[in-house]
Amino acid sequence: MLFTTFLLMLLLARYLLMHSNLFGWAILAVLSALGLFTIPTMLYGYGTVMGWLLLSRRALRSTKSDGNWWRGFLLSAAIAVIITGMLYLPAFVGSGANPMAGQPDEIKPGTLIGLLAGLGSMFTAVWNQWNRDLPLALQAVLAVGFIASQVVAFRQIRNRGLPLVIPAVLWCMPMVFAVWMVPYPRVWLLFLPVYLGLASAGLLSIARAVVKRPLPHAAMLLGAVVLCGSGWLQAQVVLERAAYCREERWPLPDAEEVTAYLRDNLREGDRVYGHRATLCILEYYFGENEMDTSHIYATPQNARRVIVLLRTDIETLDSTLSYLSKQQPDLSLQGDGRLLRTFPKAALYEFVASDE
Repeated sequence: MLFTTFLLMLLLARYLLMHSNLFGWAILAVLSALGLFTIPTMLYGYGTVMGWLLLSRRALRSTKSDGNWWRGFLLSAAIAVIITGMLYLPAFVGSGANPMAGQPDEIKPGTLIGLLAGLGSMFTAVWNQWNRDLPLALQAVLAVGFIASQVVAFRQIRNRGLPLVIPAVLWCMPMVFAVWMVPYPRVWLLFLPVYLGLASAGLLSIARAVVKRPLPHAAMLLGAVVLCGSGWLQAQVVLERAAYCREERWPLPDAEEVTAYLRDNLREGDRVYGHRATLCILEYYFGENEMDTSHIYATPQNARRVIVLLRTDIETLDSTLSYLSKQQPDLSLQGDGRLLRTFPKAALYEFVASDE
């Protein structure tokens, strides 16, 4: 849904660049607010879209209905901010701003050198993520297509506006420095459909330049190739179980086995703790097995026995307990913990809860 919303925003922005339509501006504001409410990191995408509109309008130097266009632009931005604020208001009232501002899913470097090093690692990780399971030759072809699309876009600035990569960089990079955080690679998946679309357009431009004559069915042929290629890649993901080999920090390959064990051993008043991303995965399997998810989300005051779940290949018991102490400062655990069960990449420890 998030990708669809972002693509609709881009398509609508392309229309609004040349047409000041009040209804269109309102729809853009609503789409933006829904995207921002879905996930706060949509701010990267929203700023890119609005930055593209702003810079492209200046580049076109159009005077036709210019006043109406700027009023529509500012009105859309104001409506998006107001709707987003209203949607987030209950969360702010109930929990304050800290849970949103201090997201544990992001790295907070202490120095400028650390931030720059984190950005370098992030770019590498993003490239690897975007090209996961793709043959090296196909990666190169897509990269060439993307570069070709940017060359064409720079030649058509006066007619179609700036290449999207310019406002994306001008907005997203200062945002990273402003919040002093290096987002995880998954944050930039928002731009993956755009990258693939531009790469396809660039390949089509190369084909037209090579043949040097009209290609009336080239778009349909390229679409068929992309469709077949997408089907092949999806089949590879299913057959090779690539989702279990992803580079995210807290996947849970043993989720089904862990759930089966907990289904047979959880008692009333038990509480399962772990990294929140791990618990989200566990919640899904609890639902599949019709298990009570209150074992995961019960308050600390109701816990009698605490079962700590950790990923043994990327976590230690001490690091997990340190994380949990920050998430639940009102709960203390007695003893060193008793090992209940080990799995290939996970372990369960038992503690007795002691409220202070």
